[in-house]
Amino acid sequence: MKSTLKIDAAIDAALEKILRAAGSSLSAYMMALMLEKMRAEMKDIMIESYIHGSNDCYKVIKNNANDY
Repeated sequence: MKSTLKIDAAIDAALEKILRAAGSSLSAYMMALMLEKMRAEMKDIMIESYIHGSNDCYKVIKNNANDY
């Protein structure tokens, strides 16, 4: 439960950064369905970024292991 709260907070923080850059704020979006959709999309983006970073790290480690 605690880690879920951290994930939710991270998602909301990322959304807030994007919305502020666009001149808005997460607090302007009160419709539950809209918030759920925005959070789901941000979560997908964060997961995809994590996977790409993990794959890049693996490639670097794998290539460097061949040097030894």
